[in-house]
Amino acid sequence: MMNILFGTWPRRIATFLVLVFAFLASLTGTLTVAVLRTPVAASAAGKIPLIGPTAIAIARWYRPPASAEPPRPEVRTLRQLRPLSAEEITALIEDLQKQQRLYKEKMAFIEREEKRLEMSRAELAQERERLEKLREQIASQWADCQRARAALEGQMTDMVSTEANNLKQLAATYEAMKPEKAATIVSKLDETLAAKTLFLMRERSMAKILENLDQETAARLTERIRLLKRND
Repeated sequence: MMNILFGTWPRRIATFLVLVFAFLASLTGTLTVAVLRTPVAASAAGKIPLIGPTAIAIARWYRPPASAEPPRPEVRTLRQLRPLSAEEITALIEDLQKQQRLYKEKMAFIEREEKRLEMSRAELAQERERLEKLREQIASQWADCQRARAALEGQMTDMVSTEANNLKQLAATYEAMKPEKAATIVSKLDETLAAKTLFLMRERSMAKILENLDQETAARLTERIRLLKRND
């Protein structure tokens, strides 16, 4: 037997190839069984070169397809069915009536809520319209106030300019008079007007007029003139 298997080199090589093929076939079969039993083994078998993919392919080819037909529900025959008793029928009717009452109550509640929401939407729309009209009214009044303010400022500017011109003319007139006569007229003026008129005069003319006034009047006018100079 040994002479037949290993007598010559060709026989030795042939025997060696048969043994290797048998070993690979046995290993492939073992891996195929493992993959069929535990799908987790497929990931481990895939790491073995040549043999692993072959075992996985054989397992996929051999595994029978899963039936896609769902299980049929159990069908009860007429013999297995029994008629409902009077108590069960009464209970079923009462339960249906209760469900019907609950349904009507819910529908009535929904209708009331819808009406309430509709009224609220109408009130909100009216309030929005009222506020919009009020906003337009306030905007119009604000524009009127701005125009009135601009006109008033223009009038005040004109008045100030006119007053300044009048005071300058008045100051020039008093400067042309003799100090005694000018002092007599200034003493009869409003102190504010008198102070503004003296303020617009030259220092020398103003001093001469103040010298011809009584001390109290001259002191008050001098204080007013000092304030005008500080604010100028």
